[in-house]
Amino acid sequence: MSTISRRANSIQTPRSTISMETRAPTDAAAQKNNNTGKTAAEYGSVQKGSLKLKGVDGLSSGKKKKKKDKESKKRMEQIMNNQDDEKESKKTTLDKRTPAQIAFDKMQEKRQMERILNKASKTHKQRVEDFNRHLDNLTEHYDIPKVSWTK
Repeated sequence: MSTISRRANSIQTPRSTISMETRAPTDAAAQKNNNTGKTAAEYGSVQKGSLKLKGVDGLSSGKKKKKKDKESKKRMEQIMNNQDDEKESKKTTLDKRTPAQIAFDKMQEKRQMERILNKASKTHKQRVEDFNRHLDNLTEHYDIPKVSWTK
């Protein structure tokens, strides 16, 4: 290439050399940039990638997995089994209620069973019929003489 053609492709300015290859943006691109108010050059300095935390020296963000100790597992199982056995033995031996309290609890259970059997003996239909008979036997003193003020 001759020096004339080189000069035609680039123009010398005091600050820098502007190449003719860098063209002005097309009409669509110019409108897009004008609408958003930002140019592509402003987005060129955006840092891409994951965020970096202060105080972390390039370590991976994941936690390190601990190696499982088989012996410690066995020890924990033995301890748990021993604790369960102790609890069961304590439950059977520790009954610090007085004889009166024991008798009271037995009577409560007995009465509760009687109530359950009484309720189970009648059906809902039978209960409704009994209630209606009871209402029929009441005196008219309990009846509501006037329900509405308009009649």
